[in-house]
Amino acid sequence: MKHRILLALTLVLAATGLLGAQDIDRMKSQTVRIGMFIQLEGETNFRQLGSGSGYWVSDRDVVTNAHVAVDMERARRSLPDAMKPRLRAVVMALMIDDDTVIPTETVWRDDSKDLAIIRAEQPIGKPVTFADPNDTRLGIEAIVGGFPGVSDVGEAGYYDPSVTFGRINKITESNINVGGYTVRARVVQTDAPINSGNSGGPMFDACGNLIATNSFGPDNSSVGFAIHASEILSVLPRHGVTPRMATARCTGAQGVGGIDPAELERVRAESERIRRENEARNAEVARQNEQLRVQDGRINDMLASLESARATADSAVAAAEEAREAADPLKNPIVLISLAFSLLMGSAAMYLSLTKRGNIIVKEAVESGKELVTRRGPAPVLPANGPVKAVLKGVGGPLADVKLELGSEPLAIGRDPRVSHLIFPPDTEDVSKRHVLVQYQPATRTFTIEDAFSTNGTYLRSGKKLTPGQAYPLQPGEKFYLSGSGISFRVDLEAA
Repeated sequence: MKHRILLALTLVLAATGLLGAQDIDRMKSQTVRIGMFIQLEGETNFRQLGSGSGYWVSDRDVVTNAHVAVDMERARRSLPDAMKPRLRAVVMALMIDDDTVIPTETVWRDDSKDLAIIRAEQPIGKPVTFADPNDTRLGIEAIVGGFPGVSDVGEAGYYDPSVTFGRINKITESNINVGGYTVRARVVQTDAPINSGNSGGPMFDACGNLIATNSFGPDNSSVGFAIHASEILSVLPRHGVTPRMATARCTGAQGVGGIDPAELERVRAESERIRRENEARNAEVARQNEQLRVQDGRINDMLASLESARATADSAVAAAEEAREAADPLKNPIVLISLAFSLLMGSAAMYLSLTKRGNIIVKEAVESGKELVTRRGPAPVLPANGPVKAVLKGVGGPLADVKLELGSEPLAIGRDPRVSHLIFPPDTEDVSKRHVLVQYQPATRTFTIEDAFSTNGTYLRSGKKLTPGQAYPLQPGEKFYLSGSGISFRVDLEAA
């Protein structure tokens, strides 16, 4: 099977000559791609569920993340509801090249540390050398290896790992949620990019010694997190692995790796330039968010004024009905009040449509009006305690008229089939790779949605923009919008 070429992210050490050619080859040979494969009932072939990274600690043993070393339970949880009952088998394998795929078994996994050890069927590995954990400190170079999925865009270099450069910014004991599990471990924070696919790969120091295991990094962020090497070093001997340890402390430009000081300084300057660009981009996002906050305040004030005007108009109409003059429509107070109120509402709608949130409010008002006019008969009444099924319906956009049954697990909506379940066309630029999570809550017969740190945001029907990473409740029949555009969905309950 043909695979896709792997483009290097940000700063590729092989291109810069930061290390000697032998050092670069050694670091790459110690990094391995891990494939997760599933087999469904009625199918003879295996499907690739995803891929991650790992690094050799012996000729057969590979360290990776617990959330990469999937089992039946984890694989089933990541599948759409329709496929879950058909899951038959899960296989983890090391993907060496087109002709070499080596099955593995999981010999140890700890979700609380997001670490796992998998063992290959045959000995081919080139183990890493660990740095002394006490030498990992703030400010030292961090070199991240792995196979980030965002760079899988071709065939020729699919098995060639990417390497990016940064610094250690923080070391802390922390509780972090990764893949639905709370990780309680010593965590290393870096400004070297760690993307989906880098998970489980090695983090080296400037001398090529292992200092941490990549774990995760938010999309479009310059912050990444890794699990400190001390967490795995205490485990390896219990499973028959004697870790290789560095015989000398890495001293930066004069380290064991034969680093060129001038080249190191150049790469540092490039990393600083990228950091400044990220800061400038974040500042621009903050400025735009402040503008949206001000607009939201103005919209709220206008909505309050409209509500007051509508109440006043209702009172005036009620009074006018008692003494209206039917002979001349232009002398009819009801007509005049209705015209004035229509002009007020039209002006408000014109202003609202100029903002993203206001555009949603106007669309919602129009669609609600259409529903009111076209409704035929009463809405179906669901039994209070009878069986129901939760559904997600596409209302507007490329997935309009799509209807999916929701289970109790979150459904991810986005453009990237590797991290989402309901997939938009690749050219739907307003939608992020993993835009929003939708989940049914059977106990309360309600729903929740959570923006997955999307670029353009997720909005309620009121026009409120969701705070990323925070769950918001939805009642059956309510809608939500993606990116403030015409892309919308409705959650609902139907009789089972």
